[in-house]
Amino acid sequence: NSEMVGRIIDRKMKNNFLKIILFLISIAIFGYHLTSLLIHWSEIPNEIPIHFQNGEPNNWGPKYLLFILPGLSIILWLLIGLLTKNSKKLNYVNLTEKNKEQQYKRVGNMLVLVQYFSATGLVLLNETFLRELMGMDASIALYTAIILLAACVILPFYYLFWAATLKY
Repeated sequence: NSEMVGRIIDRKMKNNFLKIILFLISIAIFGYHLTSLLIHWSEIPNEIPIHFQNGEPNNWGPKYLLFILPGLSIILWLLIGLLTKNSKKLNYVNLTEKNKEQQYKRVGNMLVLVQYFSATGLVLLNETFLRELMGMDASIALYTAIILLAACVILPFYYLFWAATLKY
């Protein structure tokens, strides 16, 4: 019985360690982006392109729109955090008494990854936009944002497939 308690504590510590690492990385990226945005604020034109057609801007908006994605990332992070805390109330595929703890754990881990990947991906997408406005190379931020946001779509489908194939 004490061995089982030890394994549960080890899992909790690993999960908390993952959350701490993801939180620190996300905060660092968010802080870097906001610092970069504030440093370059005076250099950003008052009207920025917000829509393109055939590679050319055809719609313009105020530069304050650069705060929408970081704000949205915070809101999304908070909402997914609420889902993570109440993950046992979600609908599950193929849930049984034997596999429910395993499914709860996997969904919790998946939601944590989606929470941090989506928030960080949106911030990096905004960083890409800012870098393009400043005439800087934005490829690393863009590719990282695409990978993180794609993972947010793939992870739930992976979990769904895994849960549907459970035999117990």
